[in-house]
Amino acid sequence: MKTILFAFVAVLLLFTACKDKYYYSDYQSIKNQSWLIKDTLTFSKTIEQPSNTPHQILLSVRHDKDFEFSNLWLQVDVSYNGKTASKKQEVVLYNKLGKPFGKCTGSICTQTIPIVNNISFDKKGIVQIKITQLMRKNPIENIKDIGVIIE
Repeated sequence: MKTILFAFVAVLLLFTACKDKYYYSDYQSIKNQSWLIKDTLTFSKTIEQPSNTPHQILLSVRHDKDFEFSNLWLQVDVSYNGKTASKKQEVVLYNKLGKPFGKCTGSICTQTIPIVNNISFDKKGIVQIKITQLMRKNPIENIKDIGVIIE
């Protein structure tokens, strides 16, 4: 009886673990961890089944602890349904004492912040998010990956 119960729980966990956690999630690596101002990262999600369900768009930055600045300034352009919203986005990576925000594993830290709240994809089409760095140094070093998550 215990074996059957264990098998049932294992199968149940397997099916719930396979369910997608996010509506969309993608990361792009920064070549040689050296991000030039001219390098634009583009993320696209095709909306095939429109709905009025509100979503949140998150921006995720994976960086090495050797990143020399406490923050990262980005230009973020979100296009959908013929409209584009642009904004300059600050991502704070370290507190005033130099401790990194977010989750760290070894020397790699990930900081994730919301950039758009309550957006509904109510028509078929493509959501496109373009990200460029706006730092005064070019290139910036020790940024590993930039990700976009739609919850």
